[in-house]
Amino acid sequence: MTKRSTLLIARVVCYWLVLAVLCTALIGCTTTTSRKGQSQSVAARSFDANQIPKIAVLMQEYPDVSTGLIEDEFIAALLDKGYQVASRSDIEYVLKELRFQRSGLTDSDAAQIGKMLNVPAVLIVEIRGLKRTKDSVHAALGARLVSVERAEVLWISRASYPTLGDLLTFGLDHDDPDAVLKYLAAKIAHAFPSRN
Repeated sequence: MTKRSTLLIARVVCYWLVLAVLCTALIGCTTTTSRKGQSQSVAARSFDANQIPKIAVLMQEYPDVSTGLIEDEFIAALLDKGYQVASRSDIEYVLKELRFQRSGLTDSDAAQIGKMLNVPAVLIVEIRGLKRTKDSVHAALGARLVSVERAEVLWISRASYPTLGDLLTFGLDHDDPDAVLKYLAAKIAHAFPSRN
């Protein structure tokens, strides 16, 4: 048996033991639902998905992370939910034209970029934290949809890793930052409202 196999088996056994202890502790107690670590989303009252046919996705850069995988997750989800998505080449052209960087974008920057792309809203995606340890990753990812017309936030969501539910997710490489960030992107993208 390889060292990696042994570590994987030990990790799975540990997760099940933690789950068993938690279940035992909760028997007979009143439980409350904690949203910590789960995808949390809030939409402005003025947000109507059907009024936004096309969106530009701006992924903020983060050192030593391949942000394209995260961006792809959002683009695929938006297309699946009935939105048109501005092309990456158009976005790159506008960023170059306006001399903007993909880091530190403000809502008013996003609105200006959206006007040049002729889209009613821009989805800004950013890694809010990433910590790598010897055998695990802790990460936080956020996204906000900004109205181009009013430069205000229409929708916002965030997710963090790990949670107990995440640790029990089989098939996820828990110590690979790219895999963890893609997983968080899928959670947030899934929460994005669909068009009718």
